[in-house]
Amino acid sequence: MNKADLINDLAKILPTKKEAEQTVNVIFNSIKESLRSYNKVTIANFGSFYVKSYSPRKVHRLKDGAKILIPPRKIVKFKPSKKILI
Repeated sequence: MNKADLINDLAKILPTKKEAEQTVNVIFNSIKESLRSYNKVTIANFGSFYVKSYSPRKVHRLKDGAKILIPPRKIVKFKPSKKILI
């Protein structure tokens, strides 16, 4: 399922497809803003989105053995609810 599929499904119960699209956009923007503020987003019986930070680290490049520094980074992770497949 992608965003368009979600909009189409929601349009079946809302008056217009435009309202469905606006609703999906509001939800996604709220999730995005919460994650940008490093807040965990939990959706009951679905799962949680959270930001995981990784520190910089030194690694050996396999090609020539040189030591390189991997910069710090932040990744959005998802942990599914135990009830998601039940």
